[in-house]
Amino acid sequence: MYKDCRIKFTIGKEERFIEYLNGVYQGDNASAILFLFLILAATDSFTHSFTHQDKATYHYFPSNKNPDKQKGRLTRQPTQSKGDTVQIDNLLYVDDGAFVCTTLESLTSLAQALFSHLAKFGLEMHVGTAAEKSKSVAMYFPATLKKTQEQNKIKSLLPDIKLNNNTNLIHFVQDFKYLGSI
Repeated sequence: MYKDCRIKFTIGKEERFIEYLNGVYQGDNASAILFLFLILAATDSFTHSFTHQDKATYHYFPSNKNPDKQKGRLTRQPTQSKGDTVQIDNLLYVDDGAFVCTTLESLTSLAQALFSHLAKFGLEMHVGTAAEKSKSVAMYFPATLKKTQEQNKIKSLLPDIKLNNNTNLIHFVQDFKYLGSI
């Protein structure tokens, strides 16, 4: 990736060149800003190149200015409720992302497309193998409270998502471990 790269420094009339072999180091002041530009370019181009067939749809009620009278909620929202509709297929925060799919098939398709797309930018999606767990994980949320309770009783997870002709895996979890917490 960094073959035949040199950085040119100029101070006054003095010029110096330094061979550039391994990118920006973690902890370098420029690394966070450069990463944000890169991840934004990667995710924006991904959303324009990948057709997400089953974006999750949510209803919210912005017309009522009194926050105590807002009717939108995540649980027990009546299905006949009207309101403004928003479709969300991903949420990003710095180097973490959540991609929402409504079927296992679309999740598998999205994961493979995202893996391939990020590689075009030199970004690596942390996937596992049969011998090693993946840092990227998937979580399944059943459609109803009853199904959730049944799922929790049996403590059974869905089978791993297979990527790259079954070479790599993304496993399902029941809890997310946020790596930035203590």
